Amino acid sequence: MADPATAALRGDVYLAKASSGAGGSKVGIAGSVALNLLDTQSVARVSGAATVAVTGGGAVSLVTDNRTDATAEALPVGGGATGATVGVGASVAMNILANRSLAEVSDGGVVTGADDLTLAASGTYAGVTKAEAGSSGACRSRLRWRCR
Repeated sequence: MADPATAALRGDVYLAKASSGAGGSKVGIAGSVALNLLDTQSVARVSGAATVAVTGGGAVSLVTDNRTDATAEALPVGGGATGATVGVGASVAMNILANRSLAEVSDGGVVTGADDLTLAASGTYAGVTKAEAGSSGACRSRLRWRCR
């Protein structure tokens, strides 16, 4: 969002981060889920019920800028799940993003007396999704039934 006093822009940053890791004497099981479910909107609008009257001429600008950065990370701690016999590790990371930027004069909206009317909508969207699973087991017998 633009600060009216400066040209500085601001964006929204979202981070979902999950860590997994577990150990067991025989079996280790671990899992992690990181989820961003985002719906962002930036709107500059003269609504259908509004009248904007500019006296003495001049310019009218409706400007919007939607900046969103989303990161979802599901990662194991260390090596993940560990067990003397079996290690099972799973991780899921998801970014589900809906982003909009809109500048409009709605049906029925009125702007009068302006020399110029500018409508501008922009958006910058970034999404990073990372998932890793880790596990280890240490059964050393060639006969799997001996690893119980």
